[in-house]
Amino acid sequence: MFQWGRLDDGHQNRGMVGTTGTRSTTDIPGHNRFITNNIDWRNPQKDGLWQGAIGINNPCPAGFRLPTIIEWQLESASWSTSNADGAFNSPLKLTLAGDRYQSSTILGVGERGNYWSNTTLTGNPKLSKKMYFENSFMNSDSSDYRSFGACVRCILDE
Repeated sequence: MFQWGRLDDGHQNRGMVGTTGTRSTTDIPGHNRFITNNIDWRNPQKDGLWQGAIGINNPCPAGFRLPTIIEWQLESASWSTSNADGAFNSPLKLTLAGDRYQSSTILGVGERGNYWSNTTLTGNPKLSKKMYFENSFMNSDSSDYRSFGACVRCILDE
């Protein structure tokens, strides 16, 4: 359950992860605690942390990156149904993995799936785009605060 733009530093792990309310002033917080702020884990907010295979904090293996929201929309349009069944029956086998918000507790397992894109929105505060689905619904153009914990799915950078 990655916070948008954070590197693979342990904060995303499903086991018990400590928390802190102190936002990081750098791209790399220097700890593995989940930052419980209702807007962003970083202050000031920063775009570009997950842009492409060479993004500053790209959580994917070498040669891979997170999809854009357009790529998520194209993928979800190919599903047999616009819900969790379509997500799981797709070649990606996406699950209802839940999410993490304001705590180290995973919520909504078996109820909802949230998958970050690398797409950001301007505004104050800045949000980032994600794909969201549940058993009877799918939104391939959702957005949330960057402090929110959601799944990532890496794709080959072609």
